[in-house]
Amino acid sequence: MNEILITITGLISVGGSAFFGWIFGRRKSNAEAQTTEIDNEIRMSNYYKEMLDDLRNRYEKKYQDYEALMNSKEKVLREEVTILNRKIEMLQTENTELRKRVIELERLTKHGNKSLT
Repeated sequence: MNEILITITGLISVGGSAFFGWIFGRRKSNAEAQTTEIDNEIRMSNYYKEMLDDLRNRYEKKYQDYEALMNSKEKVLREEVTILNRKIEMLQTENTELRKRVIELERLTKHGNKSLT
């Protein structure tokens, strides 16, 4: 009877230990799973943060490239305007000189002078 009692007590203690081990082990497993999930979320948030930082850097670079392009285009257009203004001034001067020449030639023609020099 003692042997049966010892065996039953041994089985109960092994069963109780296994049960409590399973309960505490389950809590530990859940805590580890939760920690792993949090770590994964932190890694994902860091990944997205890096992507956004990279996107911001690429946007800034593209914006600077675009701004430099527009500045150079503006410079070229300003130079073209300057050249065209100079051409206008030259043509106005030429036009004034030609008008004077026409008036001079008309005056010479009215006086009967056939010499055009």
